Amino acid sequence: MNTTTSTPQLFDIRETGLGPDHSLIIARTFGLSADRVERITAHIAGLNDADVNRILDETHRRFAGRHREVERLFDERAALIADRAPQTSSWPDERRRLLGACFLMEYSIASAALFNPSICPHPDQSGLRSGQRRAVVSLRAVGEGHISSVLFREATVGNGGEVEIAPAVAPLDTGRIEGDPSDGEYTVHFADDVPLGARVLFPVAPDEKVGLEDVRLVEFTDHGGPAGRERARAVGDSGERDGAATGVSYYGTVTGYDGEHVIPKMIETGDFRSFRIFPLSGAGAANKDMGLFPRKIGGRYVMIGRQDGQRMSIMYSDSIERWDAAELLREPHFDWEIMQIGGCGSPIETDEGWLLPMHGVGPFRRYSIGFYLLDRDDPARVRAVSPRPAIEPADDERDGYVPNVVYTCGAMLHRTSLIMPYAVNDTAIHLAIGETKRIIDSLVEV
Repeated sequence: MNTTTSTPQLFDIRETGLGPDHSLIIARTFGLSADRVERITAHIAGLNDADVNRILDETHRRFAGRHREVERLFDERAALIADRAPQTSSWPDERRRLLGACFLMEYSIASAALFNPSICPHPDQSGLRSGQRRAVVSLRAVGEGHISSVLFREATVGNGGEVEIAPAVAPLDTGRIEGDPSDGEYTVHFADDVPLGARVLFPVAPDEKVGLEDVRLVEFTDHGGPAGRERARAVGDSGERDGAATGVSYYGTVTGYDGEHVIPKMIETGDFRSFRIFPLSGAGAANKDMGLFPRKIGGRYVMIGRQDGQRMSIMYSDSIERWDAAELLREPHFDWEIMQIGGCGSPIETDEGWLLPMHGVGPFRRYSIGFYLLDRDDPARVRAVSPRPAIEPADDERDGYVPNVVYTCGAMLHRTSLIMPYAVNDTAIHLAIGETKRIIDSLVEV
């Protein structure tokens, strides 16, 4: 660590080609007002069988190739209408499906923006060449009405830190909901034949009606310390990876937003096929930028967060779901973070301590990325910080959906390198690849 304030060029920056994409579509419910349900139900009831079949065939031809199991979508919406118009439940299948099709619409989930990525090791490390590692990248997608949802991509990290991110896999799928989202907790299941790049977590709970924002993925294990790190590395290299079998699970803090209120939530999965989504409770579960440590410390869960919108705090809990008292971790200090600071994902364990990606906001709401180094045994102690941004908006890349912003929701280690995808102006996604030692050496002691 340095005692000067100069920051060298720490990262090799690469473009990914990821950005807004009008081709990423899902099916959403449309037009459920009582008068419309009554009118459309009456109209379809009056059609003869030939017209029903003709219109249904045309609809199927136009949309079956753009959506998985389009008839299932018709049936699900027909069942929804039957709750409001019980007489339709006894209709023949074709008439019911046409009714269901009338209450569907296509929604382009990333037409406005694709940004704020995070990354963590993939649960399946089989079939790779020596030195490679497979990863899961999460992305925040924003479409019409600024509704945010969560997408995933599979990535492969090579020997030299090079990263290949696989494209989306059409058609997309929003999974099957188990539980009642209005009760606060629910699970999204995806069929085995739906690839990772096709899975979408679209907001369904009332407290998410404007979106699920900024997932911060982390691979979590209770096997802490050097032995645990070596075990995780061995599992990753061998390809023997099953979350349930190895004691590894995956969490992602996420922000639910209903248009007025910020609701801290958590996503939990063991395989990226079934996702439990639940709210976080307690006085510490407020505002945004919560990032879970990848293992317990002193037998307790640990989380960084930001309760007041300006300063960073740290919390300890015996429960992953409840977070009470928070203690101050650090206040804004340097010019580039004078307005506010916040976490950019989960802390990353290194031999020197916990390396925490963070963001600072300076004059004119200019977002930059830096790092803190926290003590490994006592993470409430900040040992060193970035005196200047490690990554900041470039002069020729300041324009976009949200100008003057670089932002990440997480990074991961691969050998001696830190792999960090990040968003530029909420418009494009870049990759930053740097040597972990150089990053730590660039920090100044506090």
